[in-house]
Amino acid sequence: MYEAGLHSRPWQHLDDTVTRIEGHNQSGHVLCNPLYTAYRPLPHKDRLSILEVLRNGRERTFVLNTEALAYLERQGIAVSHRAALGDAYRTTSRATKPPLTCS
Repeated sequence: MYEAGLHSRPWQHLDDTVTRIEGHNQSGHVLCNPLYTAYRPLPHKDRLSILEVLRNGRERTFVLNTEALAYLERQGIAVSHRAALGDAYRTTSRATKPPLTCS
């Protein structure tokens, strides 16, 4: 049902509330649209927890491509860090040049 709800509309609403589970405070994440509501308790209320809710617990992946490298430059990320990432990107096959995906 969760996956079907995620795909049922082009938008989702996400809210959270504090909840106690077995005597410990957790963040109760409520994901919904007009067709469904899903509740997921997690220990934290941070960016990575929100991504976990939206990805339904699937492993997080990140894409590194020329657009991502340009964004890092605009954000002022250190040249040494960008260079290390750029080296990883440049070592991928130049024939297909897919984004470098990291888990």
